Amino acid sequence: MSDFKRSHIKVVMSTKSLITPLTGIGNYTFNLSKTLKDNPLIEIEAFYGFSWSKDILPIATPKTSKLKKIVSRFIPYSYTARQKTSQIAFNSGLKNTQFDLYHEPNFLPLEFNGATVITIHDLSFIRFPHVHPAVRIRMMNKAMPRAIEQSQCIIADSHFTKREIISEFSVASNKVHVTHLGKSSIYYPRSKADVSNVIEKYGLRFQQYVISVGTLEPRKNLIQAIQTYRALPNKLAKRFPLIIAGMRGWKEKGLISELNALINQDKAKMLGYVPDSDLPFLYSGARSLIFPSLYEGFGLPVLEAMACGTPVIASNTSSIPEVAGNAGILIDVGDIDAMKASIEMICEDNKEFSRLSDLGIIQADKFSWQKCAVETYSAYQYALAH
Repeated sequence: MSDFKRSHIKVVMSTKSLITPLTGIGNYTFNLSKTLKDNPLIEIEAFYGFSWSKDILPIATPKTSKLKKIVSRFIPYSYTARQKTSQIAFNSGLKNTQFDLYHEPNFLPLEFNGATVITIHDLSFIRFPHVHPAVRIRMMNKAMPRAIEQSQCIIADSHFTKREIISEFSVASNKVHVTHLGKSSIYYPRSKADVSNVIEKYGLRFQQYVISVGTLEPRKNLIQAIQTYRALPNKLAKRFPLIIAGMRGWKEKGLISELNALINQDKAKMLGYVPDSDLPFLYSGARSLIFPSLYEGFGLPVLEAMACGTPVIASNTSSIPEVAGNAGILIDVGDIDAMKASIEMICEDNKEFSRLSDLGIIQADKFSWQKCAVETYSAYQYALAH
């Protein structure tokens, strides 16, 4: 087996999630593939859904993406049609190159006559179906059992997600490998002078705001943050407004209406999509990150904020405690009083702010993309051996 582990592995990785702006899965795919390419024993080629490349880079959103969303919503079987078209392009590329292994970082693999590894980031489509579009639920419920059967190894972002996969699909424990996500090198604590240019661009003041990062969708439970800000004393809420950084998702209309009420009172501000290059500065300039998500397979904003020395207030559910450790303030979903008290403490108590900041930096150092890549390489070896 030791000789086998030293063998060169030629990998085809699906990179269809690298369409900008990158989602969490896109960031995972990009950072993992970039780090894996540093391993001389691994050679990776990218398949972008319909085209191939030896370079792995984010690509601009195709002009057809809006049309594709409309088609997916109103025309039955559009997902199946896209998969068949993608499979044809995939098979065409496979004729030119012999690959040892196929890694699908986005749940559902194409057909491949060889070792297959899939990454399952979470089972929210099963645990919280009401926070997903119905068409996605139907597609995932139909396709996931086949994806699990086809793969020789499953990667999970957390031990929590591994337990979920084993429980729901009766998968053997040794088939599911945990590879915690990592923090990019751009996330580290920055001073007031370091962040001033970026945060001033958004009309913000150093450590005079509380930030929430993520797509505006029901699963992120941003309504709890809004309700908490309604309950905060006016003076404190205006001094430390709630800043929302993230793309609009689905079912966000009611949420936007609630947010606008806070915005009109100078207690909140929506930044919309924020470039990845600005995020470290926004984290470092914040007094705290609040992350009241209902369910996460990992919860990357928690790790990124801690790496920047920003205290974290987050839900005590799913994988979040696994990431935050003892460095964050973890509260029950829906507990407005606990979130209110936590925000008040961090905003008003400099000693507690500094303590949580230091603990977060220490906790974040336990996670890296280098470690994730090493564990992924181990998963590849397992898949090839089985």
